[in-house]
Amino acid sequence: MKLSTIILLLISINALAGEPEVCKGNIKARSFLSEWREGDRAVSILTTIQGSEVSRERGRIAYQADLNSDDNPDYIFESFDSQGSAKDRTFGIFVQCKGFLHFVGGDYFAGVEEAGSTSNNYKDVAFLSYQRNDLDEIIYVKGQALTRLHFWSFNPSSGRYEGDMD
Repeated sequence: MKLSTIILLLISINALAGEPEVCKGNIKARSFLSEWREGDRAVSILTTIQGSEVSRERGRIAYQADLNSDDNPDYIFESFDSQGSAKDRTFGIFVQCKGFLHFVGGDYFAGVEEAGSTSNNYKDVAFLSYQRNDLDEIIYVKGQALTRLHFWSFNPSSGRYEGDMD
């Protein structure tokens, strides 16, 4: 009996050791993505459950990759419900943890691109923001909005993606 208890304890410790650092501990908010049809098009829905509260956001998966090298797809979700007068939308970075998604950073941006680099075993993310003039208006050249890249990396101390902003 004691041997089987010890074996179970060791298996539990090994399972936790293989778990991504951001997934360890008590995660208070759990999110998941689903697809919903609105007329002739599909929209992604991000549902977040925190305690007894449930929130939903319409949007799209702007980027999907294994961000934390655990062989599970992670997501950057662009919310359609968050666009402000500045034309930016919120982009949230979500890492998969035990079947749910865990928010690990994000902010208002114009877009996202693959950065191609890795820090602390996490892929870096390149966000785009609009370039603006002195009146805070978007600058256009030949009908195209000018953007600037912002590189975000995972900070193991905070458990979040962080980076530069305008």
